[in-house]
Amino acid sequence: MRMTAVALALLALTACKPSDFYAPEQKDDELLGAPDVKTADGFPARCWEDGLGNAWNVSVTGNSVSASSAAGNQIGLTLTGAIKKDELDYSIGWANAPPLATGSAHLIDSQHAWFKTSDPAGQLDAHGLLHFNHPAQLTAGQPAELQPVADCANPTP
Repeated sequence: MRMTAVALALLALTACKPSDFYAPEQKDDELLGAPDVKTADGFPARCWEDGLGNAWNVSVTGNSVSASSAAGNQIGLTLTGAIKKDELDYSIGWANAPPLATGSAHLIDSQHAWFKTSDPAGQLDAHGLLHFNHPAQLTAGQPAELQPVADCANPTP
């Protein structure tokens, strides 16, 4: 009788995966809402914010990016570009007009890219961090109350 109970317990342990039971596999995208549409090289579609008050409605088709300014000082401008691995080369301008600026962006992680934009004369016009599908003022990492606290950190928020 004891051997039967032990055999059933061992069979139950090998039949199920305790890690799946206690911590089911869940992707970060599921926790953040709808998954991003990404190219093979990592630049997602939807909304990009530049941290300077500008937002872009972005569509990505293969290695081509097209966007229209949705908020900020440049409403109505368009951005077009080409993706090569983790780099994006782009130009910004009004429809059917010569570019007002050109630039490049380099992926830092799945939610950010470092960008720099220059005017037609080649002078640096703007630079910063592109935020993919989250507000520029909102960090994409863990909320502060969930981050580990260093021994020397001040515990008051």
